[in-house]
Amino acid sequence: MLRRADSWLNMPSRFLAIDGAKLLFSLPASGGDVAVSNDVTPSEKVGVSFKYKHHKHLFSSTILGVQDYPGQDGPVKAMALLCPTSMQRIQRRAFFRAAVPQNRIVRVAFWFGGVDTEPTGATPEHPVWSGKVDDISAGGFQALTRDDVGMGLDVGDMVGLRMTFGLSAEAIYADAQFRHSKPCDDGALLGFQFVGLSQSAQGKIALRTIASKVSEYQRLDLRHRYRKTARAKS
Repeated sequence: MLRRADSWLNMPSRFLAIDGAKLLFSLPASGGDVAVSNDVTPSEKVGVSFKYKHHKHLFSSTILGVQDYPGQDGPVKAMALLCPTSMQRIQRRAFFRAAVPQNRIVRVAFWFGGVDTEPTGATPEHPVWSGKVDDISAGGFQALTRDDVGMGLDVGDMVGLRMTFGLSAEAIYADAQFRHSKPCDDGALLGFQFVGLSQSAQGKIALRTIASKVSEYQRLDLRHRYRKTARAKS
């Protein structure tokens, strides 16, 4: 993921080789937001994630430039990144997901771009959509919306969002990537993946809030299951 201005850009790629203090990756695929070498600028910061066996690995790096790499069918262009000094490894299922209990209301408003591009008012050119959060984890969430919400959103698009918990003023702001839309009886279920929460003070606050809410919702679910089981046995 490449941070530019007020939004994140998706850069699907493939690891090629280690060249001294450099990591070589294929240039971003055509399905991403950055697809040609002219878009890759030296000194820009990137966040890299990849999956290996049962773990997901994360690290930050710097783009060094574009160079030739000897491919099987001749030289190809490769993006060179500086080798990271550290890397985080997490379980691929480390994000515990919790359904929002029926007696809790969590609302989300979201818009094209990033968290810093929130429109002052919704217009046809700059829409702001809303929905009711169905489940949430530190990795992402799903929201129930009308079936016409999110028209124009494509998988991989970046949005900024504001999520509010209950009637209190407690809220978080975050960037997220649109992942899917599924029709349901009440409209549509939209799925989003949080982006860059660990890379800013605001994001770290959001992570702590989400972790607290997930823990609370899990406790409520266990309590509900226990009472339901106890009633069934009585």
